[in-house]
Amino acid sequence: MRVMKFIDDFKLVLERAVKVGLESIIITGGSLSESEKAIQIANSNDRLYATVGCHPTRVNEFDNYSDPQAYYDNLVKAVKNGGSKVVAIGECGLVPYFSSTSLPLKK
Repeated sequence: MRVMKFIDDFKLVLERAVKVGLESIIITGGSLSESEKAIQIANSNDRLYATVGCHPTRVNEFDNYSDPQAYYDNLVKAVKNGGSKVVAIGECGLVPYFSSTSLPLKK
């Protein structure tokens, strides 16, 4: 679920989802900042969970960060800090046809 599309009326979206029987929602983090936001939102409700990752189309964020290793370390830190609210690692992987980002950087 792309929460940011619904952030202004997220509470109403969640209420409607619960009314039709939805038991939980996983909020996907496609970058470090989105992952941290997903965890923050997941912590606001027992039905919400988060993923942590960096989508292949955003792998340039590793280079744009002050230190690519620090970006990775912060993703790992987000997983640890998220505790039981983080239920998956992803978006991540190699998608060579999906973007112009260099394959070596993705690896």
